[in-house]
Amino acid sequence: MSTDPRTELTRLLDALETHLDAVAHRTREHDPVIDEAYVEIANAFEAYENALFEVHNE
Repeated sequence: MSTDPRTELTRLLDALETHLDAVAHRTREHDPVIDEAYVEIANAFEAYENALFEVHNE
């Protein structure tokens, strides 16, 4: 995890793109790739939020 909010924002955007790709290319009703991508969004958002707090106290 970086303390640079811009770096973490990029990671969050990448996670959102990965999730969109997974949804668009799902192979079955319950695709574990989508679940994994969703977890990565949550992790990336948490890292972004922490970086904002560290740098901007926000």
